[in-house]
Amino acid sequence: PHWAAGGAPAQRGGPPQRPLPLSRPPSEYLKRIWVDTASPSPAALAANLAVFGTSRMLLGTDSPPLAGIESPVLAAIDALPIDDDERKAVLGGNAQQLFRL
Repeated sequence: PHWAAGGAPAQRGGPPQRPLPLSRPPSEYLKRIWVDTASPSPAALAANLAVFGTSRMLLGTDSPPLAGIESPVLAAIDALPIDDDERKAVLGGNAQQLFRL
């Protein structure tokens, strides 16, 4: 609602600031987002797969502090409708590329 007046919220009592124009369509910015597999929820992983594809998914478990979550996460990745090369990318290949390992 604070954007409804046509600009960003006022800064320290000043006039509202206009947002910077996007140089590309919003959908183009999705290519800059990486997601992880920390949630073993099949619905969440399927949504990430549909929106971002396997090339933007990284293995994540939140372990520690949630020790023992590795197996459900790996099982959820195994259940995705992806081929072996895509699975290898999610399990480590994408991280190697992203972090230049």
